[in-house]
Amino acid sequence: MIYTLKRFGKFLVAKFTIKLLNSADLYKTIDKSVDQKIQNIELRLSHFPQEILKLFFNELRLNPDAIEFSKKLESILTLHRPLNKRFTRKGDDKDGGYVLVDDLTTGDTLFSIGVGDNITFDIDCENQVLVIVLVDDSVPYFEVLKNNYTIHRKKLGAYEDSSHITLDKLLNIYQSKDYILKIDIEGNEWEILASLKTATLLKFRQIVIELHDLLDISKSELKLRALNNLLKTHSPVVIHPNNIGGYRLVGDSIFPNVLETTWLRRDSYDLVEGIDREVLALEKINDPEKSSVWVNWIYRPSSMPYD
Repeated sequence: MIYTLKRFGKFLVAKFTIKLLNSADLYKTIDKSVDQKIQNIELRLSHFPQEILKLFFNELRLNPDAIEFSKKLESILTLHRPLNKRFTRKGDDKDGGYVLVDDLTTGDTLFSIGVGDNITFDIDCENQVLVIVLVDDSVPYFEVLKNNYTIHRKKLGAYEDSSHITLDKLLNIYQSKDYILKIDIEGNEWEILASLKTATLLKFRQIVIELHDLLDISKSELKLRALNNLLKTHSPVVIHPNNIGGYRLVGDSIFPNVLETTWLRRDSYDLVEGIDREVLALEKINDPEKSSVWVNWIYRPSSMPYD
C-alpha cells in the first residue's frame, strides 16, 4: 500500500513537471512509454527548479541581439539526410563519440583535431582509413596499436607559426584520395572555419565538428561567417546538443551552448532536407548525470524522422 502511494505520488509529480516544462520542450522524448518518461523525470527532479530558473531568467531570454542571432543560426543549421546511405557511431557512448555516414574507405585520411585523452573515435576508425593524423598540443603520451597513426603536437590554426599548424599544411603533407575531418578544439574552431578557402573545404567529404560557446553573442558575426563559409560546400546531417555545455531560453527557443555536428560535402551525396530515425538512435547523452535536451528548432517539422 505504501509503495503504491509513493508510486502514485511520483506519477503526479512527474505529470506536473512534464506539463510545466512542456512550454520549453526540455524533456521531450521519442517512442518512450509513459512509465519510462516518469522514470526519466524522477532522475531529473534533483535539478528542479534550478534548471527552470536558468531557462526563464537569463540575460539572453529577451535580448534582441541574441534572438536575432539565434534565428540566423536556426536557418543555417537545417538538417539534411543523404539518400541510400547508412549512419554509424564511432567512439564511446559519451563525449568521445560522433555520428557520421558509414562510408569510410582505405583511401581516406582522417584528420582528428583536438584529442585530449580520448581517442575512442579514432580507434573505431583506424581499420577503415589509410592514415589517422592526430593534432593537439596538449595530447598526452600514449601508445597506438596501429602504424597508421601520426601525431602533431601543435594547435590547429588559421595561420601557421611555431605553435600552430594549418589544414592546408596538413593537406600538403598527407596526400590522399579523400579526407575526413574531425574538430573538437573548445571554441577555437570559429576563426579557423571562417578563414578556410572553398578549395580547402572541398577536400573533406565529411566534417565532424563540435561547435562551442554558441551562447556567447560577442562573437556572433564571426560564428555566422564561419558557418556560412562551411555552408558553401557542405550541409549538416547531424546536429546534437551536448548537454555538458548547458542551455538557455533565447526568445521562445531552447538554445544549447555546445552542438555536435556532422556535415557532408554536397558534391559527394544526394541530400534532401530531413533526418531519419537511425541518426536519433545513434545520438547519446554526453553526460548521463545531467538532463538531456530536446531542441524543437533542430528537429523541426520539416526535419522530422523519415521512415
